[in-house]
Amino acid sequence: MADLVACAHVADLARSLAFYRLLGFEPTATHEEDGDLVWVALGSEPAALMLARADSRSTRAWNRSSSISTPPT
Repeated sequence: MADLVACAHVADLARSLAFYRLLGFEPTATHEEDGDLVWVALGSEPAALMLARADSRSTRAWNRSSSISTPPT
């Protein structure tokens, strides 16, 4: 594995983005739905992070389609 990027679902994407910019992170990619920012990829070499708006349609769809498998006991 070359890279691992954490994704945090946040209530206020603009506020979270402003906070991480204070820590030296800058946007490397973004996605909008209907003109609203719903996720942003951030980088500050060598670290990377994704922030997703918790109430976006994309985030809700991803949560419904994701499942965590656990090994049998």
